[in-house]
Amino acid sequence: MVPEASQPRVEDLTVPPGPWLYIATTCSNRTSTIASEVKQAAQTLDEFMQGWGIAPRGPLLVAYSEWDGRLVELECGYTVKAADATKAQGRILAGHAPSGRALHMVHHGPYATISDSYRALHAIAATRGLRLSGHRWEVFRSPPSAGDAETELYLQLVGDPAAEPPGMAP
Repeated sequence: MVPEASQPRVEDLTVPPGPWLYIATTCSNRTSTIASEVKQAAQTLDEFMQGWGIAPRGPLLVAYSEWDGRLVELECGYTVKAADATKAQGRILAGHAPSGRALHMVHHGPYATISDSYRALHAIAATRGLRLSGHRWEVFRSPPSAGDAETELYLQLVGDPAAEPPGMAP
């Protein structure tokens, strides 16, 4: 049996909706490829937002909506003020950040080991009898390249009428 202190803290919570600016892309589902795509999208977003004087309202967020075994569709962005979301153009899109009821935990460690935390979170959802929508997202409290990174993981739950899939236009 795993000691209580070493078990991850998992919460069932409701995330409020909010506007965000993001970049959508499809890439290989390999962790190293996802990390590279996220880094590139974040740099593009940072340059765009600095150019417009837009301040993010929170840390970098990455939402995943489709996994087919080889490819993943992801959206990488920042929550912003509603007025700032209207400045989206080109590759920079505006919409609603993921929201609604979700199972949440914090992954501690490098991004290369995040799949271990997802396996644990899926097992906890199954143990609790919770149904997952298939949408998930991550909030990077620290750079994912850091060895001691902290990344919030969210698995959206089925049956929440307030839930918004990521990327929907406001």
